[in-house]
Amino acid sequence: MNTIELHARQVALEEEMRGIGAVNYMRSLTKAQEKGTEVDLKPGQLLLKHCLAKLVPAITEWIESTRSGQARRHASVANWVEQFDPHLVALVALRRVINGISGKASPVTTAVGITQALVDELDHQQFKAQDKEAYKYAVKDAKERTSEGHKRTLMRTRQRKASIPMVEAPEDKLKIGMVLIEMIENHCGIIERVNLKEGTNNTKTYLSGTDEVREWLRKQHEHCAFLAPLWLPMLTQPLPWTSTHTGGYLTTRLSAIKTKNKAYLEELRNLGEAMEPVYSALNHLQETPWRVNRKVYEVMKHVWDKLGGDRAGLPAPQGKVLPEKPHESVTDEEVWKKYRKEMRETIEGNLHNMSKVAATTQKLWVAERFLNEDRFFYPHVMDWRGRAYPVPTFMTPQGDDVGRGLLEFADGKPLGEQGVAWLAVHVANTWGNDKVSFDERIQWVQDNEDLILSYAQDPLVNRGWMDADGPWCFLAACFEWAGYVAEGESWVSHVNVQMDGTCNGLQNFSAMMRDPVGGARVNLLPAPKPSDIYAVVAEEATRIIAAQAAQGHPEATALLGQVNRKLTKTNTMTVPYGVSEWGMRDQCVEVLKKGLEKGWFDLRGADLFATANYLGKVNHAAIGEVVAAATKAMDWLQEVATIVASQGLPVTWTSPIGLPVLQHYRRMLSKRVNFGAGGLQKFTLAILSEDLDKRKQAAGISPNFVHSCDASHMMMTVNLGALNGITAFSFIHDSFGSHAADMPVLTTVLRQAFVDLYSVDVLEKFREEIIAQIGDASLAAQIPPTPQRGELDLSLVLDSEYFFA
Repeated sequence: MNTIELHARQVALEEEMRGIGAVNYMRSLTKAQEKGTEVDLKPGQLLLKHCLAKLVPAITEWIESTRSGQARRHASVANWVEQFDPHLVALVALRRVINGISGKASPVTTAVGITQALVDELDHQQFKAQDKEAYKYAVKDAKERTSEGHKRTLMRTRQRKASIPMVEAPEDKLKIGMVLIEMIENHCGIIERVNLKEGTNNTKTYLSGTDEVREWLRKQHEHCAFLAPLWLPMLTQPLPWTSTHTGGYLTTRLSAIKTKNKAYLEELRNLGEAMEPVYSALNHLQETPWRVNRKVYEVMKHVWDKLGGDRAGLPAPQGKVLPEKPHESVTDEEVWKKYRKEMRETIEGNLHNMSKVAATTQKLWVAERFLNEDRFFYPHVMDWRGRAYPVPTFMTPQGDDVGRGLLEFADGKPLGEQGVAWLAVHVANTWGNDKVSFDERIQWVQDNEDLILSYAQDPLVNRGWMDADGPWCFLAACFEWAGYVAEGESWVSHVNVQMDGTCNGLQNFSAMMRDPVGGARVNLLPAPKPSDIYAVVAEEATRIIAAQAAQGHPEATALLGQVNRKLTKTNTMTVPYGVSEWGMRDQCVEVLKKGLEKGWFDLRGADLFATANYLGKVNHAAIGEVVAAATKAMDWLQEVATIVASQGLPVTWTSPIGLPVLQHYRRMLSKRVNFGAGGLQKFTLAILSEDLDKRKQAAGISPNFVHSCDASHMMMTVNLGALNGITAFSFIHDSFGSHAADMPVLTTVLRQAFVDLYSVDVLEKFREEIIAQIGDASLAAQIPPTPQRGELDLSLVLDSEYFFA
């Protein structure tokens, strides 16, 4: 196919993208109108904000005048309504009204619904006040429900289970709602009462949007539909990035950086050559040609269509069958209790499963759409820290095991001797045998070669591959290994071989702090086998727990002898990204629940939430001991950000690759209202102010700074790799991949790029930029010196086999 024909096909594909996106949006609009949730779409949100600005002052004035005796009309209603925040009352009433604005709604039903929603809020407040923990987890479960009715039913069920009485609805339930509807009519002007004849001598009154509002909504929905394309891979190479708005698709404009700050984008546009290394890396990523791995696709399609999914990481398309209801003659309460529990868990699981089913269907649809294409490409953009992402969201190189397993490099490369070894390492890694030395991984493949070949020969009969950590990437690797066994080192390999950093955020902090202790624990130093920092943290946590268990601490006693890397991994890996001690507790709840389900953890009679709370605190202390230097760097960054924010200034710095980074979290002018089950939905009543959110400025600096550093490492590696002949890149922030044959080069350049990055004192450079930004000598004097660095010889990273492995 010549260039002109391919260009024409790509233009047609982009038109198809826009068409599919518009159809999908209009379908979601129809569904929202049927379910009464139109207010949750963007036009509905805009209308809601517009009306709130008018209705909140009106409600406030009405309540205050009634309280003072100036106005007595509907005094009983005002007396009941005044127990709520006027913002909440306005939000509840407007949501009900706007959700019926595109059709015709019964005034009575709408009015009663408004009052009932306010009564529900009182229930939620009472629930939270009397049993905070039970309330919190009820809200969490309710968020997974797909309708307001399901959410409400679950919350009421959990409240009864906690033996907390329900609030009684007021007698004038209808009157309360009707008064609020009348206020919306008078102050917002978005609805009117319409009398319609329905049969002889039968006229009914409905609420409907005014002609003006309905026309405005129609135009807004059309605009949203046009701006919602279904992003797909490209058949031609993406346009190269040379500025913030000149790259990607041929006919659909993108911004190289995902941000709403136009002034920031304009600043980047004017930097010229200074941005060349950034754009160069983005271009190398998006110029990598891909194709669908046909063998994996055919197996996956069979498992999905013929075997009903529910294996190898695929969900069950139809969900699980509901448990059989006991016969009505059964009087044993335990039998009914068990049935209700199983029914609830099955329904909850099926609702959660629905999103997984949709995602799998979308991946398979895209795979089938591009199955016969020789090559296709993923246009890339980045966030404001410099982290790069493919624009399409289904079946991408940065996706899950299902999405990545469906992809392979379009252009193959013969393995060669070193490529064989790296392919073997990849086979072992995707199985889950990635905590041992390279030699042991290669030996594992040799020892299990017969099984690996059997999986490749007939994966639908020999299904052991489904038990791998990454079953689809493992199956792809098995197919590749079979090719090598058949043809030897000359086998032309297309598989994407990945290497992962060891808790990469801590690797970056350990390097910038020149910390030999933390560096050794995250594999910055040469060692005969990889260090497992999650296991090290588990050992420290076990030491703390043992000491407290000896003193009779109940949760310590329950955990004694059971803490391993599974219970510390999530907490440890999120420390560099700003997780709080409370956040660790929530993570521990999920990990412990999973451990109970899988059978590798026993509560020993202890309370789940109390144990999670305790474990989060223990892990927090253990991590502080294991990587003390990294903690000091994070604390220092927060201190600096707090000082800068105190002067109303954002935090800006230049990342090591040369990208100007602007952290500018703005404060909301108006308060945020939690609505529905005490927080199931959050709504901000006004626009952002120009004032800084000082709390977010401090909380965000540590993760954002380290992200700008790891993004720089990624881009520097891409550029250095391209200079050394690598043409295929599959990078996921802290996971770098290419052809098996190119892995020796990639392992060298990624280490060299890391050493080059931290040959500069990035914290001191950050400090200098902050001082220059402040421009006030007295304030600049408050910026503390950077924390003292250790004596780590960073050049040792060049010889560390397991730095990325």
